[in-house]
Amino acid sequence: MSDENSAKKKDLNLGRKIFFLDPPYNFVKKNLATLRMLEYEVYIVADYKNMKTILSLYPDSILYIYVDTILSRRAWLNFIISIQHTPELAATKIGIFTKGLTDSQQDDFLKNAKIECGLILLQGADDAITGAFIEQLNENNAKGVRKYVRAECSHIKAAQLFIEIDGKMTTLQCMDISSVGCAVQVPKGFPGHLEKNMLIRDASLQLHHGIHVDLLCFATSQGTEFDTAVFLFVQASANAKNAIREYIHILLQKALNESIEKANPDNMNYNLPLSKILEYHEKPKDEKEGEKKEGEKKDGESKEEKKEEGKEENSQASTESDGQKEEQSKSAKSEDAPKEEAEPNTDNEKAN
Repeated sequence: MSDENSAKKKDLNLGRKIFFLDPPYNFVKKNLATLRMLEYEVYIVADYKNMKTILSLYPDSILYIYVDTILSRRAWLNFIISIQHTPELAATKIGIFTKGLTDSQQDDFLKNAKIECGLILLQGADDAITGAFIEQLNENNAKGVRKYVRAECSHIKAAQLFIEIDGKMTTLQCMDISSVGCAVQVPKGFPGHLEKNMLIRDASLQLHHGIHVDLLCFATSQGTEFDTAVFLFVQASANAKNAIREYIHILLQKALNESIEKANPDNMNYNLPLSKILEYHEKPKDEKEGEKKEGEKKDGESKEEKKEEGKEENSQASTESDGQKEEQSKSAKSEDAPKEEAEPNTDNEKAN
């Protein structure tokens, strides 16, 4: 097995990212919140135009599409088929969810596209709906061997662990965190002593707010710039764990949003005939990028031409304006010039 295939298999063993495209508000608040608390790595993408870029970054993901809004049902079907015909996205596992597809519309999706993660109706009790998603996610190995979702936080200075060792309060920077433990940086020359199986009472984990936990030192390791210690949370309350899970979700979603901000939007019209859509999506990636650059070049040239035209128009307008101002100035000077006083008529005086 090649190194690339081994790495891919290792990544899948750690589970899949699960993207929900344009889910309804109530579904997010109830069903997705439950999936997060059950340690599924769930993300929300609001705009289908960003979806393919995200899938290109995480091609072995699971994608659930809410097909009741934004696009027509036919356009959604074309969108799904185009993903499955794009080589770099073909490993994506797709499911759909809906409030109102008719039986014939459901058959249309199931017969014409590969819906590996199920077609789930948002009907009935919330527990039943969530259960239907859990069943599909487990069948598609959403978690892998991973039991807990983890997020990196070494770049967030406010993510800190306060512990007391040898009577001294010490602050340690968190490197990553899950609902069962965290890894921290231990500075060189650390004044205290840390060793495996050491129990630390009443530590304070600072995330959005302080969370009090007892810690068990699970492992330590030495590095060049700093050492590392891994702590497990001992007998953490359900509220504390849920607060940590919510924090992890916020970090992961924020990282995804930052990727979306850099993404180039998918401007394909999915109401076009499927053959036209597939003709584009089945092209090699470098050919599509070449067409895109050519389009951007033409757009740039067009913008420059418009800019130059605008400059000429502005220059002409400025010249005309200057001419008008000069005429107005001359007129104003003429009006403002002092009029000569009429000389007194002395002829009558002489005659008299």
